[in-house]
Amino acid sequence: MARREAITSPSNPLLKRARKLRQRKHRDAEGVFLVEGIAPAWQALEHADVEVVLFSPELLTSERALDLVRRAEDRAPVVEVAADAFATLSEREHPVGLAVIARASTVRLRDLTIEPDSVFVALHEVGNPGNLGTIVRSVDAAGAAGVIAIGEGTDFWHPNALKSSMGTMFTIPLVTVAGVRDAITWARDNGLTVITTTAHTEIEHWSTTYSMPALVLFGSEGHGLSQDLLDEGDVAVRIPMRGTATSLNLAVSVGVLLYEISRPRGPG
Repeated sequence: MARREAITSPSNPLLKRARKLRQRKHRDAEGVFLVEGIAPAWQALEHADVEVVLFSPELLTSERALDLVRRAEDRAPVVEVAADAFATLSEREHPVGLAVIARASTVRLRDLTIEPDSVFVALHEVGNPGNLGTIVRSVDAAGAAGVIAIGEGTDFWHPNALKSSMGTMFTIPLVTVAGVRDAITWARDNGLTVITTTAHTEIEHWSTTYSMPALVLFGSEGHGLSQDLLDEGDVAVRIPMRGTATSLNLAVSVGVLLYEISRPRGPG
């Protein structure tokens, strides 16, 4: 695809639109998001529906990065942006000079592929975008099968979520549902074990056998899961605290539990 005419003014309509995508109401209204950075932008080009690539040759100086831009021309329109103008759409102290606008993509529960060893993570009202992105990255690293966001507080396409996911937001199936019952009913209908997490149980995460496939339900760091939701699960486990801390960061907890669930068990 041919490059469009270079943009030099911050008031250019495309840059105005890109800046608006910092706000969720505009992302939701358009169904698109803005992501900045070399690795996330390339992951988006590989796995998402990219509308346009924005780059600044004054900022994007490495040969590898410029090669990515050249290859991007076969996938989406590429627009050159002057450094000062590019800086107005960046939330970084030192803009890297590469960003894309891409279409947000989620799937429905019924579209998820369930294998005998599948593990899905469900997040109930998890609103911290940095944590969310790190959780998605952990899900990808641990080989889990997807992330289900429960409630309106979770925004997969927040800039901080995209940044901390390191591009994995485009490679993991993502689902958003209105209520926790939607996720639990889906799990029951498809024969998944429902695993819950709480500090108020004697079962430590390494001391039980997990029946697969499984759905692991996590609550927010501030509130955890209510007793009603814990009662919906087949097994509730806790990660023991050996020091003075009373809890782990949620993203760390997700990673610890996913790797434990996927750890091969020996006989007996």
